[in-house]
Parts: sequence; structure tokens; C-alpha cells
Amino acid sequence: MTIGFAIALLATATAQPLPTLTPEQQATLTHTRSQAATRLAPSAVAKLKTISNSLATGPALDDYAGGTRRAVIAAFPAAKLNEGDVDSLSAIAMADAIDLLKQQNASLMEIQIHMAHERLGTLMTSLANILKKIHETHEGIIKNIK
Repeated sequence: MTIGFAIALLATATAQPLPTLTPEQQATLTHTRSQAATRLAPSAVAKLKTISNSLATGPALDDYAGGTRRAVIAAFPAAKLNEGDVDSLSAIAMADAIDLLKQQNASLMEIQIHMAHERLGTLMTSLANILKKIHETHEGIIKNIK
């Protein structure tokens, strides 16, 4: 992804306010994550991270909930997961993907700020050079008048 495209994407993404979780939803997510942390084997956590990375870096989906559910079921073929298990694992994978995207967004903002700072420096240098030429021209005119 080029930096210019990333900045354009960031500008488009930040033009609309992002939805946020309600306090109840955040509490449910925190509870689900903490329960999963104590119950999931490291290999299961790795599978969820793979799903999260796929959600964050893969192509846009029309139905993230359905796509995530299918990915969870495919990642745990031998497990007998009930609907609640699939929902919990899907929520964790989607929340991890959101966290990853937020981190990427913060990095893009840092890049955008750095690029804006560089542009500002270049503009200031150009302005200083133009003002110096104006001053020199003005001084020359005054010298020629005397």
C-alpha cells in the first residue's frame, strides 16, 4: 500500500465517525476475552490470531459476522462448538482485528503527521527564499534610487 493511498484511505475513513461499543458491549467483550484467556489452548489462540489478521488485512467482506463464523468453524473442525462458542470466538477474533486496525490507523496518522511536518518545513524554506528575494530586490531598487 503506497503512503499516498494510505493517507487518502485514512482521510476517507476518518471523515465518518467510527461506531463505538456501548459500556454493556465493552463489558461483555472484556468478560468474553478473560474467559477465553483462561480456557483456550495456545494453539487455539494462534488460530484466532490468524483469523483476526485475515480480517484486518484481507479484502473487505460484505458480511464480517458470517465470514468470521465460517472461519472459526473451519479453524476448529474437530471441536464440537455450539452457537455460543462460535459467537464468543468470533467476537474475540473480530475484536482483535479491530485492535489491529486501530494500531495501523495510529501508525498511518503518525506517517501523515510526519509528511505534513516535512511539507511545512519545505513550504517555510520556500517562503523564506521568496521573502529573501523580495528583500534583495527591494534593497536593490532603493540602492538604485539613491
